Amino acid sequence: MNGRLTRRELLVLAGAGLAACAAPPTAAPSASKAAATVDSVVAAAKAEGHLNAAGPSSLGEDGFAKILAGVNRKYGLALQGSYSSSGNLPDIVAKVLTEASAGGKTTWDAVILNDSFMSSLVVGDAIATAPYVDLFKMPQAAISYEGRAVSFANQLVLPVVNSKLVQPADYPKKWEDVLDPKWKGRIGVANTIHHIVRLSQVWGDDKATDFAKMLAAQSPKLGLVNETFQSLVLGQTLLSFTQTNSQVDPAIVKGTPVAWCTDVRPAIAPTYHAGALKGGSNPNAAVLMATFMTDPSVLEVWGQAMGKQSILDPATLLGQIYAKNAKDAITWDDKFDPNEFAAREKKYREIVGFR
Repeated sequence: MNGRLTRRELLVLAGAGLAACAAPPTAAPSASKAAATVDSVVAAAKAEGHLNAAGPSSLGEDGFAKILAGVNRKYGLALQGSYSSSGNLPDIVAKVLTEASAGGKTTWDAVILNDSFMSSLVVGDAIATAPYVDLFKMPQAAISYEGRAVSFANQLVLPVVNSKLVQPADYPKKWEDVLDPKWKGRIGVANTIHHIVRLSQVWGDDKATDFAKMLAAQSPKLGLVNETFQSLVLGQTLLSFTQTNSQVDPAIVKGTPVAWCTDVRPAIAPTYHAGALKGGSNPNAAVLMATFMTDPSVLEVWGQAMGKQSILDPATLLGQIYAKNAKDAITWDDKFDPNEFAAREKKYREIVGFR
């Protein structure tokens, strides 16, 4: 025994604790309430009248407004909403965990986050369990973290170059190519260091640690995701160690001179989730939004704002990679201990130069 609970054990214990306690009045709809129906959840959401959510800046207030309008149409509601976006998702996670530890009301009712950040909130017991399968009849495959979140989209993560300044022959063909001396001082590294942790799922910690040290030796330009992408577009850097389709795909559509390094394998494929927060003022509205995230209209809005990528859609680059060889796309490993994930991320962050 290493003294650490696995992610699955943490979730089982959390679920047992929830089952042993009576749900507070503001808890998300519980499957244990025999009288609960979809109509009763909708009626409760109507009484709440509002929904406060937080998520990635690329979705923005306009994208969220379109999603909320879809929720209102589907359930016959007139919910008003507010959306807090951030180009630095760890800020959202930190705020939620701080409020959860205080035990009071949370600023937001729901969050939209990728799997690594959502996992942090699950481990911190900040995400409410909801009857997505039993009551809303959602497919089990769309539900994550023992009924706490709805999976609805993937990200694609690969190195990206400024295609105006870098010739195709010079694009990195494998991850180790970003360590070539020609990129020294001209490579950007965003604070999404969990991307290296994901590579460590395949490489192991030793190789990933060595990689982080060599990446730091490249004198990278460090910053938030939006900042490193802007530096790439402006030609202040030639290469970005990783970027997500949230930045790259919409930019390519607009004619921005950036390009994926499509030969690099494995590609990193985080999953986006939506979930209701414990302590939210509008828990029923939050659950209705989460259930709606798999609606085709949401995927259209998401694709326009964030770039559409899915391991199951061969029309997307990620789908093509996955169809050719599933092992070439790193998805969330349910058996990966979240405590180890956090420890590796902290170590790699410090090595690369983030403090």
